[in-house]
Amino acid sequence: MSIGVVDFSRVADLYDETRQLPSEVLHRLYDRLEAAGIVSPNHEVLDAGCGTGQLSLPLIERGVRITGVDVSEAMLENARSKIPAGLHASYVAADVRELFFDDRRFDAVLVSKLFEHVAEWRQAASELARVTRGGGHIVHVIDRGLFVNQVRARFSLECDRRGFCNGFAGLPRSRQAELRELLIECGAQQVPFDCANLTWEKPISFGTAFSQLQRRAFAEFWNVPESDHHEIQESVSAWIGAQPCKEATVEVMKPWLAIEIYRIP
Repeated sequence: MSIGVVDFSRVADLYDETRQLPSEVLHRLYDRLEAAGIVSPNHEVLDAGCGTGQLSLPLIERGVRITGVDVSEAMLENARSKIPAGLHASYVAADVRELFFDDRRFDAVLVSKLFEHVAEWRQAASELARVTRGGGHIVHVIDRGLFVNQVRARFSLECDRRGFCNGFAGLPRSRQAELRELLIECGAQQVPFDCANLTWEKPISFGTAFSQLQRRAFAEFWNVPESDHHEIQESVSAWIGAQPCKEATVEVMKPWLAIEIYRIP
């Protein structure tokens, strides 16, 4: 995997299917952010690494002025196509490591599933802090448990056995504390936030989970060569076939959102 920012263009058509966050959970989150004055109507908010606009589209409906940036034009096109009629948002191509916005431009920055896909994640985090106004906030939305299923775990184990242990280009989630330390070193203050009940259930069949892996939907496995990927598929397919209900087996994942908020000085 090359150094830089991972481009998700190759899975733009699969992205929402494989990573969808329920709108009701997001609205529950935004109700709390609005009550705290962190993200409010008429605020200017940057959606950094916006992808298909999942996080910011519900905010547009609330009157928040959204600018989204991503390196993938295909992902941006998906985001633009979902803007509700009569409403406006700006989704533009940009590299989070070197944003073209003025200092202190935005009231808040919204970011999710970004730093693990940016090799120079420290530079990206510094840029996000630079474009946030004094007293504004960086809101880091972290989904937990969204991909915790047995098929994926089996696939990951087979990758590890072949030496493909960490396919992330940037900061693995196991080292998220380093992001917190960096922002605090830059003068940011972490703000306590109530994350209770930001949960949902997501049923997935073994067959669907396996199909997503076959289609190489997830960037952390893109560093696995095609030949190895095919062998891993065969091994996982055999394991699925040995289960009592085979591909029809359904597992219920129980994801939740963990929110980290930083006030910029």
